[in-house]
Amino acid sequence: MRILLALMLLIAVAACGRSGLADMEDYELQKKAEECIEKRPTTPGMGHACENIRKECVNRRKEIGRYVCPTTFGY
Repeated sequence: MRILLALMLLIAVAACGRSGLADMEDYELQKKAEECIEKRPTTPGMGHACENIRKECVNRRKEIGRYVCPTTFGY
């Protein structure tokens, strides 16, 4: 039981690093944001992914002071 708990804790800590979106190029993030706007996600998984993309767009706006994603993306 302790081994399982330790393994779960290790995985949780490893997941706290930079996300794949944070490593994505601006152009690629912009294209994914445009896809979310055009397709309007209908599944919960895609909705969650688009929300993560939106949050990354907002983070980049705060960090670099310019718009990377379309301004119609909800910020």
